[in-house]
Amino acid sequence: MQALSIRFVEVFGEPMAELPVLDDLLLTVYRARLRFPDLDDAALAERLALSPAALARADLALTVAQLLLPATEGSAARAIRPDVAIVRLIAVEESQRAQSSARISQLRDSLPAMMTAFQAGVDRSAEHIEIEIVEGLPKVYERLTEVAATCRSTWRSSQNLRGGELVKRDPTFHEKDIAIQRSLTAAGVRRRCLVPASEARHPYIFDTMLSYAAGGEEHRVTEDPVPHMVLSDETVALIPIDVDQTARGALVIRTSSVVRCLVELYERAWQAASPLDAWLHRPRDRRSQLLHLLSRGAKDEAMARALGVGLRTVRREISDLMNELGAESRFQAGVLAAERGWLTSV
Repeated sequence: MQALSIRFVEVFGEPMAELPVLDDLLLTVYRARLRFPDLDDAALAERLALSPAALARADLALTVAQLLLPATEGSAARAIRPDVAIVRLIAVEESQRAQSSARISQLRDSLPAMMTAFQAGVDRSAEHIEIEIVEGLPKVYERLTEVAATCRSTWRSSQNLRGGELVKRDPTFHEKDIAIQRSLTAAGVRRRCLVPASEARHPYIFDTMLSYAAGGEEHRVTEDPVPHMVLSDETVALIPIDVDQTARGALVIRTSSVVRCLVELYERAWQAASPLDAWLHRPRDRRSQLLHLLSRGAKDEAMARALGVGLRTVRREISDLMNELGAESRFQAGVLAAERGWLTSV
């Protein structure tokens, strides 16, 4: 006989577990209970060649399926007529399905209102998200000029021009930047610029820093890498589309929460950096030692031990020196440093 599976129901107000599948064993026990109603459990188990535990489990399953009345004191479990049991279960099933159908209808009817509320929330969030993609240097200058005109308090910037690469791409860069700086100064805006040490050592960048500092711009130099960015007050941020190719363009961000986050990161980097004057007069012994070790072909681990710094710090400083010297190898960097007299003057 094909097994009959009935899902969870509630009968006579009593919550019931999921009804069992009526397999061959349960049907055999059910027929035996119908045929031999007066046999006790031990006798029936022996007749069916079942253990008492197996018969007890089968009886429990049939009781859950409402096909068996459990045993009472003085009487064995008794089978219920299948037509009576099935009618009861069908009535419960139909009631459950009617309730489920009503619930589904309620959910379906509530969907339009829920979607309206959801869309309203999305629309409200979208009102505060504004990111513009500006491609090409001419458009970036144009947008920078517009943003500078609205700046009222503080203009924060960080220079990561990769040794004047941006200047090489656009010879008018300095002229355009000067125009923006003058407009900020005229508006009484505080100008601050954070520069990586590797950039500050480049002759063009260094001269530009001194020129801008004479015009009132504050500079700090950091040994840590910083991305190129511009922050106008806490309202607008410009960051490169591609950090490795600054000339490609910029993202103009006007989302207040994002801009505030960038401002906070900038301020932390600013506090950890050295003022320009202090950086210019910093002790230079370690760099001189690094150059001498590099010129002798010392390994990274040996240089780190000799300088008392970490391996990553040594490798970063070597990379900065190579970029500054325009060297393609460490050996060449040592040779170029010697030719420039850095081994004795740095």
